[in-house]
Amino acid sequence: MKVIDVLALKWLDPDHTLLGGTVKTSDLGVIPICIHANYDTEVGRQIWADADLGKYGPIFDYQEPEPQPEPVPDEISRRQFFQYLAVLEIITRQESLAALQSGTIPAPLQAIIDQLPTDNDQYEAQMFIIGAQNFNCLHPLSETVRLSLGWSVEQKDDFWREAYKL
Repeated sequence: MKVIDVLALKWLDPDHTLLGGTVKTSDLGVIPICIHANYDTEVGRQIWADADLGKYGPIFDYQEPEPQPEPVPDEISRRQFFQYLAVLEIITRQESLAALQSGTIPAPLQAIIDQLPTDNDQYEAQMFIIGAQNFNCLHPLSETVRLSLGWSVEQKDDFWREAYKL
């Protein structure tokens, strides 16, 4: 492999022990690279040494990645769902206990269900709330509840994250 040029080198770690960038070669075209001082090929070690001497221009500094939000769990249990609704005071503690003990749908959720367009939709939602062992964040009823509560997508995601921790 004959190196024609090395482009856009940047440090990939805060300790400056890994370099990343792009290499233009005569036989492979343009390829990405990730190298270190003791790289396993002569070409890699030579690129490292030349980069250290400034042959390819400045090396861009390491940029700390933006913190990512915690992933949103796919499912939460019935207990987590009703307990966190009570923590947020959307339902009462008594309503959360009744939902788990007897399957009684809390009044605020029943009010949302009552707004569904057909009797069949309402029946299916009631059966789901009463019978589900877990609630999936992608279930259509989850979106209906989100909209009824006036929550943003981020608020819904935060609800699932926090409920999952209980």
